[in-house]
This record gives sequence, structure tokens and C-alpha cells, in this order.
Amino acid sequence: MSYDLLVYLGRESLPSAAAWRDAIRSAAFAVELDSDFDPAADSGFVPCLVDGRPGGFEYFLLDVDESERDGAGLAAGVDSCALFTVHGDEDMRAARAASSTLAVITGGFVEDPQKGQRWPAEEALAWARADDP
Repeated sequence: MSYDLLVYLGRESLPSAAAWRDAIRSAAFAVELDSDFDPAADSGFVPCLVDGRPGGFEYFLLDVDESERDGAGLAAGVDSCALFTVHGDEDMRAARAASSTLAVITGGFVEDPQKGQRWPAEEALAWARADDP
């Protein structure tokens, strides 16, 4: 069974993979993001180490059009959505760390569409840590 997390953001604020990896480290998650991808252009599986063990998540950067933005009550500068899809606990830990730090870096927010909940950037790290086993 797969599980999705979303981060709504402005595409111009996307970090490099190395800067994103450094933010995950600075936030003290036990996740090492592979920095050999381009968050603005690449999609598919992103490998990570979680507590030194292999893990990862599927990553897709999607466009958000005006009608979607208005319908979801998103700010005018939000033009993209990073989709994280996971299939297991280690993958979920990686996706929580990556999505929460991406929200902080970009000033965006994390959404769990399965639960219908959102966490703004200032709450994203606490959310990820609270759910992190």
C-alpha cells in the first residue's frame, strides 16, 4: 500500500539536492538524502539512508494551476506541489524528513491528503519528529 505526502511551494524557492540534504542533517533527522538528483527536473525514486539502512521515496514535482490554487485556498505564489509516495516505514521516515525540511526551506507547507491535515513550515519539523518512530 502506498502513502502520499505533499509539499506546496513556489518553484523558484526549490533548493539544490545538496542544500536540501544539509537541511535534513541540520534538523537532526537520521536520514541521508542522495544529493545526486535535481529536485526541479528529476522524478522517480530518490534513495536515502535511514539510520544507515537503505530507504527512499518516490518524488514528483507537479505544477499547480490557478484553478487548483484557488480551489485549495493556496497563496498566490504557490505554483508547484512536491509529491512524496512511500511504501513502508523506513520510506515514511525518509519522506517525513524530506518533506518537512522542504517546507521549511521553501516557506511552503506539508499536507497529508489521506488524513486531510496540513502543517505550515513553522510546524512541519515538529510534525515530522512526532510521527518519526
